[in-house]
Amino acid sequence: ITLFLKRALVKRTDSVAVQQLNPSQSNSLYHLTTGGRHLLLRKQQKTSRAMETEFRLGSSNTPPTKLWELEGVLGAPFLLMEVCLGRMFSDPSLPGLTPGDRRALYQAMQHTLCHIHCLDTRAVGLEDYGEPVDYMGLQVQWWTQQYRNSETLPIPAMERLIQWLPLHLPKHQRSTLIHGSFSLENLVFHPEKPEVVAVMDWGRSRLGDPLTDLTFSCMAHCLPQDNPLLTGISERGLVQLGIPTVEEVMGQYCSSMGLEEGVPDWNFYMAFHLFCMAASHQGESKSTIAGTRT
Repeated sequence: ITLFLKRALVKRTDSVAVQQLNPSQSNSLYHLTTGGRHLLLRKQQKTSRAMETEFRLGSSNTPPTKLWELEGVLGAPFLLMEVCLGRMFSDPSLPGLTPGDRRALYQAMQHTLCHIHCLDTRAVGLEDYGEPVDYMGLQVQWWTQQYRNSETLPIPAMERLIQWLPLHLPKHQRSTLIHGSFSLENLVFHPEKPEVVAVMDWGRSRLGDPLTDLTFSCMAHCLPQDNPLLTGISERGLVQLGIPTVEEVMGQYCSSMGLEEGVPDWNFYMAFHLFCMAASHQGESKSTIAGTRT
């Protein structure tokens, strides 16, 4: 790796300090320090879809990560990324910030989402990144099966959703690169400016309906603060906090993306996301009952 860094990156590399951050055989992560720079090296036995996506997005001015190479120098594919310093927030109410700062960060969040959805997938080599046809229909089928696999007792509300969702699929679905779990907690912001410098967790990315990203990014607006899966802000005074309302978020996105019709299937997308959250929670519940959850 020292020879590789000298050739490709840090010309004054005399030595490299290596620290393994996770003891995983299938997905190893290392912190490298060399030439005054801090790098992360992620190596896997096989190239994962998320890894390939991050690699290809590295040349698109998209801020997932700053990376340079994907090679077999170490006997397996790897990504080399610069450590991105910045701010991360797990609480969507952004405690400790001013109302103006909160609004600016939420606007930067939607600006980044629009950038992702406007990417030319052919230009970055992701035109075959999944099957975009009837994306939402396939997603409803997949999550329904996940729920069935983890079902323990009948839940009438889930049964109603399983019947309702296929009957209310959006008639018109665009296809773009989507992140799959775009939320505030998956973003790294500039230490001082209202700018997104990195987007993390691309494990669910693919070609699909971009409105799933938009609506998922608004999930916190619709959930209570004590929600166990995703902290919500539905009970907070958004105007006083300076946080854009759902209507403002949709307005910014639709204006930037040229969607004059807005999001007519909003209720479907929110019902779908809530169904997915419930199905995921059911899977955890079954694992707990079976004693297999760690």
